[in-house]
Amino acid sequence: MATTGTNIHPDTNKCASLRLLQKKRELREVQELLEAERVAFVRKREELNRIESELHEKHSDLLRSKEKASQHLLQNDLKRTRAEERCAKEKQLCQELDSDFARLNEQEAEIETRRRDRKC
Repeated sequence: MATTGTNIHPDTNKCASLRLLQKKRELREVQELLEAERVAFVRKREELNRIESELHEKHSDLLRSKEKASQHLLQNDLKRTRAEERCAKEKQLCQELDSDFARLNEQEAEIETRRRDRKC
């Protein structure tokens, strides 16, 4: 019997076709799994980006609050310093007035003594 080129048996062709179909099915399943993982990854990445954005916003809010509090403390320090200076000036004025009052009392007593001496 003469053979023409290759000696391929019909059952061998069937097995190869079945193996090819099986490999294609496996490939499709792997591609579907990869696509599902890609979609899940994209979702997680979007969620992380949203969280990161929120954190940046909160950080900015905290920086603004910190700056506002610092300004408030600075203003309070300035007010306290002015009040302390005013208090020191008022104390000095009180001391001067007390000295003036004491001097005037002495002068009054001296004048009173002179007046009494003149009457006698």
